[in-house]
Amino acid sequence: MLATALMRLGTVPLLVISLAACSSSSGEAGTFNPPSMEQLASEAEGKGHDFQADALSDGEVTLAEYDEAHRRGLACLTDAGLTHSEPVRNRVDGFRWTYDVSWEGMSDADGNAAYEACFNDSLGEIELAMASWGEYNTDAALLAATEECVADTGIVVDREGIHNHRELLLAGADQGLTMEVVLNCVQMSAERLYPTEDYVLTF
Repeated sequence: MLATALMRLGTVPLLVISLAACSSSSGEAGTFNPPSMEQLASEAEGKGHDFQADALSDGEVTLAEYDEAHRRGLACLTDAGLTHSEPVRNRVDGFRWTYDVSWEGMSDADGNAAYEACFNDSLGEIELAMASWGEYNTDAALLAATEECVADTGIVVDREGIHNHRELLLAGADQGLTMEVVLNCVQMSAERLYPTEDYVLTF
């Protein structure tokens, strides 16, 4: 479900933004209400994603587990005949890997299908768990710029204890801060601070 958030095709700078982890039982726009760790572990088990199910079964996901999931995914790509560039840690959230993927000799449909199969089997539920519940650090300069952008909208969030854009959103929720505002501020700040880099941001 988040495959496009991990793959860079070509050389055009890209900021991929996805709301795939979001839902709202109340229907309120911008509510952060992702699946629980228990739900994600159950989904992984039900799909036969054994490594992911085991990693999530203790109710948490670590950066080491996330990185191992990615290594498994990249090995899967290689076994499927796809090639990839050296992964780069994403500045926006401090945990995702971005990389270019190509599939010479395959149709785009087959290449995309192979990519998605590797992603889902190795990383799908862990990716969502990390984005929703994991501990990670947004690039310091980018986080500060995002906080300033949010403050310009009239919402001032206490910066103490804020390590990433998700925590910023949650800290400002009682003042009416929404995902859309945070996403917009991250995008503008990233484009200004790091105009030549690719980014991924997912709630």
